[in-house]
Amino acid sequence: MKTKEHTRQVRDTFVEKFKARFGYKKISQALNISRSTVQAIILKWKEYQTTANLPRPGRPSKLSSRTRRKLIRDAAKRPMITPDELQRSTAEGLVVGEGTSYHPHTMQSSTPSNNKPNIHTISGDLVTHHHVSQQTKGRHLN
Repeated sequence: MKTKEHTRQVRDTFVEKFKARFGYKKISQALNISRSTVQAIILKWKEYQTTANLPRPGRPSKLSSRTRRKLIRDAAKRPMITPDELQRSTAEGLVVGEGTSYHPHTMQSSTPSNNKPNIHTISGDLVTHHHVSQQTKGRHLN
């Protein structure tokens, strides 16, 4: 259960009060919960006939939380590590049964953004790649 979800008992209470012919406003005032929350729970109950948590859409994560933490530790130890090196180090340290290979892009996107060089953080927010190339054009002449 997520932290911002109401417990099953509270949702069942909403439904029981609704069956007892209470309106959304009366239920929300009695239980001190917003009317829109009560309405959403009742509408979900009307559609699915249950107050249980239903499966959510979305693709499962490629990386387990354990592997993600390992990547972050490795990237923090060596900030200039490449995604290919991260991929190799992760493949070497995998536990038996986790035998999943990861693409370097997965490694790159899973590490914190403060470890990745970014033109905006280096040169300022309003500077584009074109501006940087124009600034560095004549530097070899100095």
